[in-house]
Amino acid sequence: MRYDLDGLSLIVLRQPKEKEEIIDPCWGRIRYFYEFDRKLQPAIIIEAIDPSSITKITKKGTSPFFQKELDMLLEEGNPVSYDKRNIRISKTPESAKNTQLYRTLLHEIGHYVAYKNGNDGNAYEDKEMFANNYAKALMDRFC
Repeated sequence: MRYDLDGLSLIVLRQPKEKEEIIDPCWGRIRYFYEFDRKLQPAIIIEAIDPSSITKITKKGTSPFFQKELDMLLEEGNPVSYDKRNIRISKTPESAKNTQLYRTLLHEIGHYVAYKNGNDGNAYEDKEMFANNYAKALMDRFC
């Protein structure tokens, strides 16, 4: 794993703007060209999470792949509820820690490893599956 991190020098803790949380909520993301100190470099960005907030997603666009994501959120302790049109994902401080520290961070490292090794394919689900498998392998190995 040590070599997997070669070249990755930044982990940014970021407070998203309110509008960003509404339009594109996320736990974290990878940026391959993040400008810091007048230099472009890879960075993992971990977004600040308000544990009292609820993320609302419409059921209409959900897929089997998305259902796997919901299952992982449930395993991490994030309460998930359903109504006629929406899926509501709640958070607690403990579940947010589980999701961000023990999965999102490792998942984003997986994206970086795939990119660095030239395995960053075009298919969204393939990229996500690689990053999820990478994160799970690290969890199984170290936790």
